[in-house]
Amino acid sequence: MKKTAIILVLCVSALITQANDIVVANADGVNIYYNYINNGTELEVTNNGDWNNGTYENSSIVIPDEVNYLGRVRKVTRIGYAAFHNSYNVSSIIVPQTVTSIGDHAFSFTSITTLDIPNSVTEIGENAFDATDLTEIKIPNSVTELSNRLFFQCRNLKKVLLPNTLTKIGSECFMESGIEHIEIPNTVKEIGGGAFYCVNVESKLESIQLPNSLEVLNNSTFCNCKKLKNFTFPSGLKKIGQQVFNNCKNISFTNDIPEGVVSIGYRAFGGCPLESISLPNTLSLIEWEAFYGCNSLLTIKSKMNTPCDISESTFTQNTIFNASLYIPKGTIDNYRNKDHWKNFVYIYEDGGNSHETTKCAKPTISYSNGKLTFNCETDGVIFKSTITDTDISSYNSDQVQLCVTYDISVYATKQGCDNSDVANATLCWIDVDPKTEGISNNIAQVRANAVLIQARDGQITITGTDDGTKICVYEIDGHQVGSTISHNGYANLNTNIRPGNIAIIKIGDKNMKVVVK
Repeated sequence: MKKTAIILVLCVSALITQANDIVVANADGVNIYYNYINNGTELEVTNNGDWNNGTYENSSIVIPDEVNYLGRVRKVTRIGYAAFHNSYNVSSIIVPQTVTSIGDHAFSFTSITTLDIPNSVTEIGENAFDATDLTEIKIPNSVTELSNRLFFQCRNLKKVLLPNTLTKIGSECFMESGIEHIEIPNTVKEIGGGAFYCVNVESKLESIQLPNSLEVLNNSTFCNCKKLKNFTFPSGLKKIGQQVFNNCKNISFTNDIPEGVVSIGYRAFGGCPLESISLPNTLSLIEWEAFYGCNSLLTIKSKMNTPCDISESTFTQNTIFNASLYIPKGTIDNYRNKDHWKNFVYIYEDGGNSHETTKCAKPTISYSNGKLTFNCETDGVIFKSTITDTDISSYNSDQVQLCVTYDISVYATKQGCDNSDVANATLCWIDVDPKTEGISNNIAQVRANAVLIQARDGQITITGTDDGTKICVYEIDGHQVGSTISHNGYANLNTNIRPGNIAIIKIGDKNMKVVVK
């Protein structure tokens, strides 16, 4: 970067020392230097070599639309190469409607904050506004291309209005600029490499709207745009170049990579906080380290019937060993026989509908012979349970009403499926014959039945009670909301107790609290 800057300065300095064809004062008495162009029939403004001396401090330079010199009137049609380069003392420049072309570096390193570009201008050269103090600018409809590095280092630039005639944005056009938001018209088909790339300063770009006409995202287009958030892929996209989103640490993608994309370049998504990605069927190549540093990438949906070429470093080892790779139905052999794809540990055929994942069925809970048992209609699940002992641990009285109780929660999980809903239950013990209970040799002797209570959406189910046991349900304020008699060790009550509220359940003469889920 430093070497490039030195070369540019030397080139511009060399040009400034060149002689000018004529010098003519404008209406304000400011000398403006010109060269003859188009066989001497027109004029271009050239650098006078001393725009930055005290004579022009805070000056507003008005360029005339025509110049009378030695009795010959010629139109001014071009702002020449580096014409106002390094003009820090010039505060504003007025460009006439006769100008059709603005040369390379024409306004670079100036203090101008705004500039009206007339509709007559059809061409703007490279680095024309490099390192200016521009805060906003409107590009006229007469311009169809933005040249390379046009707004390079315009760090105060906030607003750019682009015309609907635009077809191309050059390489590094907005590199290291202050742009935060920008809308690209739907006529643009190409954005050059590094167009919004930042190296020496932090990018301010937060959002960008790209047209569906765009076919190529060239190398490093948004590299290091760490503030870029929601990004939508254009539907007409064909290629994602190298390092396009590299180090975009806050980016999220609002849609899948569209069908039609044939290649993804080296480190295209390097360091992006991806959790999932969808790969189109049109892909033929994903280059090495395309997902470098994407350690959170744990869901990959591939629509490819025949997997494209990848390298051993296209995905991280963390992704290879832990991610779920969903592939079209009937293609498992294609992936298991393809270099590097076959290294994925978890590959699932799902007909290409990975986002329509199956949800594990909600578990059921039962108790028998001192063991809790969990069952699920979904095969191959793993049960994740939590059991909380709610026995009384301290009490300030000469009597303690004991109620051995466990609160149980469990859900089912399975690789490739969404977790099930949580099932809840309360397990307690009801004395069979309190009169025979006691403590002998410091060991409590209690004959009790285990009772399992499940309460959800106001429905309360109780299993494990003796037949004929009366069961009543109360709200926390003591209002009875239901009662029944158990039959075949089972009782079921429908109440109006809402989820989150506490139900008081009386089984025989034993009371217990249960939270309705």
